[in-house]
Amino acid sequence: MTNNLTYRDVSLFCLLVICGVVLRLCLRDYPNVSPVAALALLSGCLFSKRSMAIAVPLSVMVISDLKFGGYNFFIMMSVYTCLMLPALAGPWLKSRLQAPQKGVKTCLTIGASGLLCSIAFFVVTNLTLWCSGSMYPNSMSGLMLCFSQAIPFFRHTLMGDMVFAFAFLGSYTVALHWVSHRKSALARVLATSEAESS
Repeated sequence: MTNNLTYRDVSLFCLLVICGVVLRLCLRDYPNVSPVAALALLSGCLFSKRSMAIAVPLSVMVISDLKFGGYNFFIMMSVYTCLMLPALAGPWLKSRLQAPQKGVKTCLTIGASGLLCSIAFFVVTNLTLWCSGSMYPNSMSGLMLCFSQAIPFFRHTLMGDMVFAFAFLGSYTVALHWVSHRKSALARVLATSEAESS
């Protein structure tokens, strides 16, 4: 970490990593149900430094995998990559969540973000598994078999991503609008005070 990191950055980073590791360990009996992609989306909104945002899901995965153990290197890298990339969507997602819009649009934005994370994870990791040739033949029938066998796991991935995306990003959006409302109220009070004093 560089010297220009603020206390807020370090505190948020540690809090998100601890939260992610604890949740992932608690959910180990539920295959593919994970908070990591949603945490990546949230960290992308919270940190202006892309490196910090990406480091959150990476740290969660590395620390928790010390308990779970490793597996095929290329599949492992595809999993890590898919769980880190959502952090890069932070600036776009933050601008959408900050904008004054109806609750339905906010829900659609969060839902779409969670869905895209699930689809990307499903496609990339299963393509990597198929290309590795460790479980399925490198043929079109092998590819179809690989994806069909992974559908139950996709349901778990989608459920986890959607639940945690709405939990994390929904809370973040409420906090954003609450702070904005408080600032507006304070500005009005100050403006009224200045007008009365003059």
